[in-house]
Amino acid sequence: MVTALALVAAAGCGGSHHPPGESVGVSASCAPALEYDGHLYLGSRAGEGVVQDASLGRGSLPSCDDGGPDVDPGPAIDIDVAAVAGVSPSVAVLWQDRGDDLVYVREDAELGSLPPDLVER
Repeated sequence: MVTALALVAAAGCGGSHHPPGESVGVSASCAPALEYDGHLYLGSRAGEGVVQDASLGRGSLPSCDDGGPDVDPGPAIDIDVAAVAGVSPSVAVLWQDRGDDLVYVREDAELGSLPPDLVER
């Protein structure tokens, strides 16, 4: 069974998911992730067909704990979450008004349930 975890592996790691202007003390290499509605969503490069839809409420970006034992990973960051037009929020969501190139796909979503233009492959 292929899941959205393959998307993160294909997209790679290294992107920071901190809000614009926030200082980051170490170079984060954690894969972008979002906790929303009791589920974990993994960030992947958005395809050309991703359009933001209605606001869904709040989610949080978990802290990144890859700095070693001497580095405080800091708290999770609360963000506004939005739907992806034409896609159920149980499959994928966006960081509302972020304007970046990530779409967050639920970790247990089947790749076959994603519209072909939702994520880069």
